[in-house]
Amino acid sequence: MAKVDLSSLVVTRVVAVNKILYRARTSIYRKDRELWAVSVKVGGVSNYQSGGKSYRSDPDNIVVLPKGSSYTCEIVELGECYMIEFEVLGEHEGAEITSYPIKRKLDFLNAVINAERLWSFKKPAYELSCLSVLYGILAKLKERELSAYISSEKYNLIAPALKYLEENYSDTDISNDKLAEISGISSVYFRKTFFSVFNLSPMRYVRMIRIEKAKDMLCGDYSSISNVSSDVGFESVYHFSKTFKKVTGYSPSEYAKIKRG
Repeated sequence: MAKVDLSSLVVTRVVAVNKILYRARTSIYRKDRELWAVSVKVGGVSNYQSGGKSYRSDPDNIVVLPKGSSYTCEIVELGECYMIEFEVLGEHEGAEITSYPIKRKLDFLNAVINAERLWSFKKPAYELSCLSVLYGILAKLKERELSAYISSEKYNLIAPALKYLEENYSDTDISNDKLAEISGISSVYFRKTFFSVFNLSPMRYVRMIRIEKAKDMLCGDYSSISNVSSDVGFESVYHFSKTFKKVTGYSPSEYAKIKRG
């Protein structure tokens, strides 16, 4: 059993959005769950038990239930729950149930309550709207998961540089020294701190951002590889093409042809 990487889930469709009110303390056994699900509690407590592990579901903890999982759900405290059931692309065999502690729980609750109303009353574009809600929940859970591994003190040190990169990733003058100066620390300490947070050097991180952005652009209506190259911050098409192939295994033109079909 392995914890699922939420960022790897490609949701093909939302199947149902239900509001469940547990009125009795009981245990429910589920074998080989047919669909993926996200359980968001308004009130009450449930404990999911599977593979010798226990996973808590309450207003402060959201549970993701993979397709194919078998478990016992013990209703410990009565309350209301919202369940989004969905299908994903591909197989994720061995994915285990996961409980995610959350903050700003009202954001999650408002989202699922709105999704349930859209689904129940089949409002215009309700399926797409519910899919958007689901992806929003998964993205926030992933952010929370990542932040748990990052030292807030170290992250705060390099936060000014990260903010700069978000807005200026195409700046051809980006360097370790420039990012360190923006963060107000020495270049050596900046590189060391950055690596401890992301397990990547600052320049490899910049390269990753640029290549990911280039991949998106190559799927669109950009007129030339040269335009993509300059727009993501490479000084030459040659350097861009060489780097792109090293990272993706394809030349930019090959990648664009594959993605555009």
